[in-house]
Amino acid sequence: MQEPTRDGPRHDAMLFHSEVVVDDLDDPVQTAWPEHVQRALAAGFASVVAVPPISRGRVWGSLDPARS
Repeated sequence: MQEPTRDGPRHDAMLFHSEVVVDDLDDPVQTAWPEHVQRALAAGFASVVAVPPISRGRVWGSLDPARS
C-alpha cells in the first residue's frame, strides 16, 4: 500500500523508531498522510498500526498490519 521511503505510518515508525497507532483513519486529527489514508480507506481499512522492530540500535523494517 505504501513505499518504504514515502509518507505514511510505516515511514514515520521507521523514521522516529516508535510505533504509530491510528485508531480511526476517518479522523483527520490522527493522520498526517492524506494520500496514504485515502488508499487505505479505499481498500477497506479503518485503522492501522506500524511497529518498527529495533535490534542493535537499528530499525529492521516495519510491521504494519491494518484492520478493516
